[in-house]
Amino acid sequence: MNAPDQSDLNAVTPADVARYLAGTGWSQQQGAPHLSVWTTADDGFEVLLPLNAEFRDYRARLRDAIRTIALAEERATPEVLADVAATTVDTQHFRLFPDLPSGTIALVDVVDVARGVRDLMYAAAHAAVLDAPMLVQPRPRPPQVNSFVRGVRLAAPTAGSFVLSAQVPVVGDAEPLPFNRRAVLQLHQAIQATHDAANEAVRRDSVAPFAERAENGVSANLCEAVALIGRTQPFDMRFAWARAIPLSRDVSRFSFDRRLIDTVEAAAKELPRLATESEVVLTARVIRLDRIDQGYGRATLRGGVERPPGYVADMSVTATLPPHLYDRAVVAHRDRRRIRVVGQLRGTELSRVTSLEIID
Repeated sequence: MNAPDQSDLNAVTPADVARYLAGTGWSQQQGAPHLSVWTTADDGFEVLLPLNAEFRDYRARLRDAIRTIALAEERATPEVLADVAATTVDTQHFRLFPDLPSGTIALVDVVDVARGVRDLMYAAAHAAVLDAPMLVQPRPRPPQVNSFVRGVRLAAPTAGSFVLSAQVPVVGDAEPLPFNRRAVLQLHQAIQATHDAANEAVRRDSVAPFAERAENGVSANLCEAVALIGRTQPFDMRFAWARAIPLSRDVSRFSFDRRLIDTVEAAAKELPRLATESEVVLTARVIRLDRIDQGYGRATLRGGVERPPGYVADMSVTATLPPHLYDRAVVAHRDRRRIRVVGQLRGTELSRVTSLEIID
C-alpha cells in the first residue's frame, strides 16, 4: 500500500475519516477524548482514529489509520484518501486488470473503457428519468440525462492496478434527494442486478435472468456499457458515497471476470429481441420513407410515445405500414404534417399498425 504524504493528510480531518468509516460499514466500538476505535464486522481489522491534532504523534496515527482502511478494503491509500476528502461527490472506481505492466493500459483500450463508463452514466440517468422498466431505452435521450452526463468528471488513474474514477457532484438536501444522487443510486441498483443476473445466467445457460430484472434497471444499453468496459480485461467496480448526503450501506464492490463479461455481452445482443411488445400511441413526424413491395413500406417516425408514469418519450421508431397507411404517410411527409399512429412497439420497431391519422 502506498503511504499518504503530508499534503494528502492535510486535506482530511478526523471528522472526515469518521464519516467515511460510518458510511462504509465500520462500527465504532469505544471512544475517548483523544481517540476512537473502529472495527469491521467479520475480518478483524481495527482502526485507531486520533481526534486531537495537538498530540505530537497525531499525523503518524492518522497515517496508520488510513493505511489500515486501505489494507482492509484492498485498495491503494491515495484512493482511500480521495474518497475521504471527497465530501460532495459520489465516486465510482473502475479497477481494470489488463495483461500489461502494473499501472498501464493499452491506449485503444482506455478509449473503450471511457466510452463504457460514459454509457453507464447515460443508462443510469435515463432509467432514473423514465422510472419504469425498459429493456431498450428510447432515443434521443431526455435533456436532463445529457445534462447529468456532462457534469460527470473522470479522475486520473491511481498507481498499482489501473483505476479510473468517475465523480458525480452531489449538491442539495437529503430530502428530497437531488437528481444526481438518484441517478447514482439507480446505477448501483442496476449494476448489482446485472451482476446477479450474469451469475444466474451462467448457471441456467439463458439470458432470461437479465430480462427478469428489468425493474431493477437492467437494460441492453447498460449491458453494452459493461461489456465495453470489460472488452479486453476483467474489472471490478466500487461505489463511494458523498458524505454531504450520508448514505448508510455496506461497501459495494462488484467484480466482473471474463465469464461474466461474456455473458453480459450476450445479453446486450439478445435483450432487444426480448423487449416487451406493447400497444402505443405515437404522435410524430415522418422523417423518411422506403417502399418495400406490393405497396407495403417502411417509415421512419420521430415523435412522442406515452410512457408511464406520465413521461412522454421522444424517440425515433421504424414502422412497417400496409399500402393504404403508407400512402397516408407519403401525404403527411409531403405536406409536413404530423401523424398519430397506433401499433405494437418492440424496442424501436413499430409493427401491426392499426391506425394512421394525419393531424395538424
